[in-house]
Amino acid sequence: MNNMADKLLRGGDSKNPLNVRPGGTFFKQFVPMSSTRKYDLVTCSRSLFELPDIAARLRTIDILWRKTHSYLLIVEAGSNAGYRLVLEARDYVLELSRRAHEEGESNPTGYVFSPCSHDKFCPRYLDGTNIPCNFEVSYRPFSINRKINALKDRFSYVIIKRGKRNEDVDQQWPRVIQNPSLKKKHVICHLCTKYGTLQELTVTKRRHGKACYSVSKKASWGDLFPVVLPEPELTQATESTDIITENGDDLGNKENIGKEDM
Repeated sequence: MNNMADKLLRGGDSKNPLNVRPGGTFFKQFVPMSSTRKYDLVTCSRSLFELPDIAARLRTIDILWRKTHSYLLIVEAGSNAGYRLVLEARDYVLELSRRAHEEGESNPTGYVFSPCSHDKFCPRYLDGTNIPCNFEVSYRPFSINRKINALKDRFSYVIIKRGKRNEDVDQQWPRVIQNPSLKKKHVICHLCTKYGTLQELTVTKRRHGKACYSVSKKASWGDLFPVVLPEPELTQATESTDIITENGDDLGNKENIGKEDM
């Protein structure tokens, strides 16, 4: 992997002395143990499967988190096994943050920056469907002799950020966890909310307004849905869910039906 990365950085010809690797790029065979040097972005991509047991995985995650100054990104395959590895790492780092906070360490805390808008246990794991929390990306594989159509791959990921979760509106938006279902005069959106719950939201132009209806039709799997939902116990049914916009308007209120701006 290191050799391939080095070759790519040198323009495809690592033996040509004129192709100099960009400065500030270093390769190491093993993860550095020291936490003195920290990095704004630390990534662990499809590597946890290669470790022999949970002890080795958590030890590696612990080292990576100690070297993280801002963001820790963990990516695995979008299968149930990959999702559970991501969930294992996510919950472990959150537990480390909780303990560090209790012990009064300086800047110890961390929170889930993406895809979750909460730090609670993953509701997808508890919903009984055996469907992992994953997302889909299109890519075009390398081809030498023939044209190959774009393929799709599913992956599970988590981004954990140092610091405390802020109260910005976009940090409260729910995540679209599968492609919305476009029906006649309504759209069904499946969301993971900041309350740590899954919610099926039926959006109509008549009830929620033109702007929200338009957003729901254009939403894609993995997007943030730009609304603030009320707590689940305040709603009577999915169809009657009110939506609060960034400026505080209630799109479920009859007085706000048809507003153009969110």
